[in-house]
Amino acid sequence: MKKIILGLVVSVGLVVSVQAGMWSVISSMGFKKVKPLAKWKLETSGWEPRVYEFNTLSKPIMHCVIIFSSSNKNSSPTMQCIRLNPGVTK
Repeated sequence: MKKIILGLVVSVGLVVSVQAGMWSVISSMGFKKVKPLAKWKLETSGWEPRVYEFNTLSKPIMHCVIIFSSSNKNSSPTMQCIRLNPGVTK
C-alpha cells in the first residue's frame, strides 16, 4: 500500500513539473529571439557573474545591461537600462 501511494505521489510530481516546463515553451513560442550586443563573465571572488547587454526593440529605445550570478542560486538577476538618443544603435 505504501509503495502504491509513493508511486502516485512521484507520478503526480513528475506530471506537474513536466507541465510547468511545457507551459514555458508553449507560452513563449512566438517570441522573437534577440542576440545580446555583448556578453562576458566578470572575474570576481566566488560569484562568477555573467553580464549581457542589449537594446530594446520597441520605442523608446533603451540600452540594457543584465547581470546573472551562477554561484548564488537565491539571487535575482539585476538589470539597468538607459534611454538612447534617437539614431544611436551602439
